Amino acid sequence: MGKRIGVALALGALLAVITPTVAPAEAGFAHAHAGFARVLRAHVRQGQVDYAAIKRDRAPLDEYLKGLAAVDAGLLAAFGREQQLAYWLNAYNALVLRTVIDHYPITGRTLVGVAFPANSIWQISGAFREPRHLVGGRTLSLDD
Repeated sequence: MGKRIGVALALGALLAVITPTVAPAEAGFAHAHAGFARVLRAHVRQGQVDYAAIKRDRAPLDEYLKGLAAVDAGLLAAFGREQQLAYWLNAYNALVLRTVIDHYPITGRTLVGVAFPANSIWQISGAFREPRHLVGGRTLSLDD
């Protein structure tokens, strides 16, 4: 397994893909988030993410994120409460993964990152504040 670094993700562990209890397939959207679950099963062991492996084989993560990006605000509004919660939690976690692998290996030191390890996501300039991610019909930052 390649070099691994820890990343704090929404609500703790990345291992659990949140799935709603009611899962109809509105407009072909896969509410089970199976694509993301496959990425996690393939590249997470004992709570450690193998970022190098995801970077080498990033197509499954990119495909999952492409599906999330295809959900516009109107379709998202039609999802049930649990489906919306699952959408946003999984989107956040998947986007954190993409942010890390886009800059992996992380070795720099930013002014903001002085308080964090050299391999932390906080070393990526604008990782949380810059709107970079198309989800739910909007371009958002991780902080959003």
